[in-house]
Amino acid sequence: MDITKIDYFYTMNLVQLDPDIWTASQSLSFFGLEVGNRMTVIRLKSGALVIISPIKLKEDEYLELNKIGEVSHIIVPNLLFHDLYVTHFQKVYPKAKLWGVKGLAEKRPDLNINGLLDKPGALEESLEYLPFEGLKTALPIWKVLEINETVFFHRSSKTLVLTDIAFNFDENNELQTQIVARFLGCYKRLRPSWVEKLVTQNKSAVRQSVSQVLKWDFHRVVPAHGSTIEMGGKAKFKTAFIWFLGNGSDS
Repeated sequence: MDITKIDYFYTMNLVQLDPDIWTASQSLSFFGLEVGNRMTVIRLKSGALVIISPIKLKEDEYLELNKIGEVSHIIVPNLLFHDLYVTHFQKVYPKAKLWGVKGLAEKRPDLNINGLLDKPGALEESLEYLPFEGLKTALPIWKVLEINETVFFHRSSKTLVLTDIAFNFDENNELQTQIVARFLGCYKRLRPSWVEKLVTQNKSAVRQSVSQVLKWDFHRVVPAHGSTIEMGGKAKFKTAFIWFLGNGSDS
């Protein structure tokens, strides 16, 4: 079953959020629903570029990346579908280090994974990362999956980078997506959907991960799906996971 479909005619729009952080978005259909897909590009102090959740690019778009730095790290941040286009990046940047989460090697034995994101760490002390434990999701065919995501904190820009642990769909998305997001509880507010709440059993692991994330000093949140939050992101992230923190309210 082809559950994802990309618009190959989309031209990358590299948006600079801060002196050393950019995003590029692309159309992506998930089980027929347009959810979009966002790649985050971070320039470390050395000038090396980190690619989080790579998207499909054309040749001239890789050249655009080369103008801002050397791609040295390619990151597959979870076990869902953000590994779809990593092989394209590896072909263009064969010297770049490929980082993956626990379970990726079993899912993608064809990949040559150089680094494992299985514990908290940092790249050049400017990009911190943390495995977000416990959260599960379910596909429309009702297959329950471990998300197994690693989240990232870019210190100088005070930015938290997420992939699939929370979404922020709004009026910028297609009408059908807005309707589904309202139903799932993640329309115009940063949230995991009620599906994650329903199938996640290890609330203590999620609670511990949330507590660790909240130790970071961030105000911007960049999700892979939905709109970026420029201000007040830390409070919104805490509210997003209040159900897991022991308060059943989710206002």
